[in-house]
Amino acid sequence: MVKAPGVPAVEAKNLTKIYGQGESRVEVFQGLNFEIPEKSMIALMGPSGSGKSTLLNLLGLMDAPTGGSLKLFGKETSSMRDSERSSYRAQEVGFVFQFNALLAEFTVLENLWLSLRMSARKDSLPADGCDERERAMEWLKRWNLIQRAQHLPSQISGGEQQRVAILRALIRRPKILLADEPTGNLDKGSAEVVLKTLRDIQQELGVCIFLATHNEWVAEQAQEIWEISPARLSVRERAGRGD
Repeated sequence: MVKAPGVPAVEAKNLTKIYGQGESRVEVFQGLNFEIPEKSMIALMGPSGSGKSTLLNLLGLMDAPTGGSLKLFGKETSSMRDSERSSYRAQEVGFVFQFNALLAEFTVLENLWLSLRMSARKDSLPADGCDERERAMEWLKRWNLIQRAQHLPSQISGGEQQRVAILRALIRRPKILLADEPTGNLDKGSAEVVLKTLRDIQQELGVCIFLATHNEWVAEQAQEIWEISPARLSVRERAGRGD
């Protein structure tokens, strides 16, 4: 079992996901047991079809497990109704994907502002009464994107688009960020900037980041590398950067 020291952000026991029945039955994984520490950055690796995206979907409450227990910050989620999963996901989970999914017709500032407007978290705004637009401007200044505030996504680089997507996901202050191949479309230089942004925000906000990737170099930037295979997660010994 992959076990976390201290209080885990995620705790899975005998986690199982099966699609279909009979001849069309596909067992993605069965009996996974693991814990993800709070305030950690973990990279998930594995071959295509090993269940990386399925596991991210379960952790993000986009799908429900077939069996087993899945707790996020101590709250059991495996038996939640769809409406409960949707509400909890809106409050506690952020997502970043390979394709940034920014709203093309809105500016960079408006993409962040709208994320705050749709937030269900009362603590996503500061106590001093700062409104959503001011908070969005503050974040763009803090992460060196203020010069792009009035640009449309199509008017900025791919690396900048992905950094905006990260800010949009984290400005609501979720407890966990799930990133699925967040640098998959970027050159190494842009990927380095994106990963530095992820690490800096993680350290500043204390958010837990769980990142799926095929890229060895990207994985080495995390605190731990996990490898997934049928019914098993393992921690890989590595010679990458230390923390």
